Amino acid sequence: MEIRKYVSGNELDILNLFHLVFNKEMTLEAWNWRFKNNPFTKDVFIYLMWEGEQLIGHYAVSPVEMKLQGKVIKTALSMTTMTHPDHGGKGIFSKLAANLYKDLKEEFGYKFIWGFPNNNSHYGFIKNLGWQDIAVIPMLSGKISELRLKKEEKVPFNLGGNFDDNTVVKINNSGKDIKINKTQAYLEWRYTNNPTANYKILQLENGNGTAVYKVINSFEEDGGYEIDLMELSFEDDINILNRLLNSIINNEPDIKLIQFNIWKSIFSSNRILLEKLGFKITQPLTYLGYLDFDNSKLISHYQNWEIGLGYSDVF
Repeated sequence: MEIRKYVSGNELDILNLFHLVFNKEMTLEAWNWRFKNNPFTKDVFIYLMWEGEQLIGHYAVSPVEMKLQGKVIKTALSMTTMTHPDHGGKGIFSKLAANLYKDLKEEFGYKFIWGFPNNNSHYGFIKNLGWQDIAVIPMLSGKISELRLKKEEKVPFNLGGNFDDNTVVKINNSGKDIKINKTQAYLEWRYTNNPTANYKILQLENGNGTAVYKVINSFEEDGGYEIDLMELSFEDDINILNRLLNSIINNEPDIKLIQFNIWKSIFSSNRILLEKLGFKITQPLTYLGYLDFDNSKLISHYQNWEIGLGYSDVF
């Protein structure tokens, strides 16, 4: 077995291994978007394990600029881990991770790795890679039929495909110490240019509320749909939140909407307004963890983090 860094031309082997391991396709367009078109850097951090010319292991991270108490730092989101089913139990993932983490820290000056291990990978991240848990994040969902919304049929709003300066400012208004550096280039990459989903950008006409969302098939009702709220920024006023959610409903008149879904930390100042409207903790539960290269105590405390569905590569 031999560890090699990704080089151009490895894409076909990677996509074939992805299909073998997960029994689903990843398109070359989606792969290029995630790894080749990163808005923060042109570096591609993918380490591969080979048995001769057969690809048997893969670990990738996606570079993310974060703001740590206002200072922009380099971090990486832990991404796809894959081991060929005929080569399990050989410690392939641990070997790839150890080499990748060493280079990120010593050669490229990254401060920490973070991500959302699933139930299958969580044990390995903690036991074998030295990761630490920050939180278990529940979904916060509001069934539209049960929400205490004051219906408003005429909510003035603007719908667009790009992020203007005002929208960028509104989305970045969190006072948290740890958050993604959501530049215009990042937001357009994450949402406007993302080939894996259709995201909609909606802003109240008076500029007091902004939402980025996508429509998904309902998990609870055939023929129904749900709204994943990727970004939700509003002044701490329940009337503004009411208008923002109504504007989304009004913008989707031709489908049967069942519920809204969002990640909101219990330490977020406006989460309580969502609860007042009837949002409740639901499944799924998601691990948030990290590996720190810089001995920062801030990272380990969930109350310091801004968090949202847009942080994850799953949504």
